[in-house]
Amino acid sequence: MTSSHPNGSEHAGGGGDDRALAFGPPWPLYVLAGGKSSRFGSDKARAMMNGTALLARVCEAFAPITNATVVVAGRDDAYQDLMLTTIGDATPGLGPLGGLATALRHAEAQNHDWVLLASCDLVHPHASSVVHLASRVEPDRHVAVVYQNEQGWFEPFPGLYRVKLLSQIEALLNGRDRSMQHFLRILGDGVFSSTEPAGPSATSDADRPSDIADVTDQC
Repeated sequence: MTSSHPNGSEHAGGGGDDRALAFGPPWPLYVLAGGKSSRFGSDKARAMMNGTALLARVCEAFAPITNATVVVAGRDDAYQDLMLTTIGDATPGLGPLGGLATALRHAEAQNHDWVLLASCDLVHPHASSVVHLASRVEPDRHVAVVYQNEQGWFEPFPGLYRVKLLSQIEALLNGRDRSMQHFLRILGDGVFSSTEPAGPSATSDADRPSDIADVTDQC
């Protein structure tokens, strides 16, 4: 079942996991961990949840559907102690869209066609959420694959992005609106968006330490 998206495109409702995947997995995973964590008060990638750093939890959760894992951070040695391949953000200070550009540039050099993009602060990361998205995608038509909330806002993480978007993103980085929402809106029908299946939200993130405490208390 499909319904109209506010920008005129269609997005899938629940279901669809039993359909043959149109493409992938596996995909290369890029995790954004270059933010300032100003509301969190410390490096949220290193915040502990059930005994494991958030960043490590995200990487482990998506491991079953990935063929490589790369962290995009402020420095290329930022998470060396966690034994994670890390690259420095080529456009620091430009937010998630700048991090995505760095990821796509790296993926292009590795001859990848799509990337799986996640943020380091997802509190309910699970591979099945991405498989659910991918199961109804038309790879010849779509260039971005994301969830969408009940208010119609895109949820960029986790999401699948076509590497060929790089030049378009680089042009946007020179503009005034560098938000992921603006970027996804202007892609129009190139975006496949789906409402989330029932269960813990795969797109929930931790903006404050209390967000982690709330999830831990529910476990």
